[in-house]
Amino acid sequence: MNIYQQKSCLEILNKLAENPCYRMFSDPPTSQPSKECQRPLYLNFIKSKLEVGMYDSTREFVFDVRTVFRNVEKSNSCGEYKKLGAKLLFLKFEEMIANGHITQSELDCNLFVISNEIKNLEESIQKPPPNSPKTKEMPASFILHEKVDVPTTKQLQAALRILNEPSLIIQAAIFALEKQKGCVSIGQTIDFHFRIMKSQTKIDLYTFIINKLKEVAVSGKK
Repeated sequence: MNIYQQKSCLEILNKLAENPCYRMFSDPPTSQPSKECQRPLYLNFIKSKLEVGMYDSTREFVFDVRTVFRNVEKSNSCGEYKKLGAKLLFLKFEEMIANGHITQSELDCNLFVISNEIKNLEESIQKPPPNSPKTKEMPASFILHEKVDVPTTKQLQAALRILNEPSLIIQAAIFALEKQKGCVSIGQTIDFHFRIMKSQTKIDLYTFIINKLKEVAVSGKK
């Protein structure tokens, strides 16, 4: 593995680390690995192997990352949240591999950077200017110029219980973390820290949950 391959593989792991679910698989599990896992691996160990140059090829790196998620899929001891988190990261990883995030040479690296810059430029052109009205993205309180009551902890907990579906709860957790860092802990379980949540975060999270419930209701009717 040359320096450009090594650098691009590290960047892939760093991209995965931006997702809160990464922490589920970053370090060795606290419990003993199940019998189904013949090669227990975790992402920070793979990162360490990359940094010290233990991989001879990118194929070995890809195989190890896939093994992390494959172990979770095969394990009977992993909870549903962890399996969903693994699936989310696995899909993100495969998307990056398919989109050529592993570069083989300096030329490949430069071309990849340029293509990404072009893609970002195209996306920015399609977006409305920063000062233009964004009615759909504005909170209801801003649109209506009315004060919105901050949902209580009990209301938020009740809404999450109604949401019920693990994949939707993970989406809600990631949404909350994007609004306010540290307000949710994602590990073996998902814990919402309502005490430290800012009022606007609570309002946005509650709105997000309600909208998800509406989507579920509509799809259920269909």
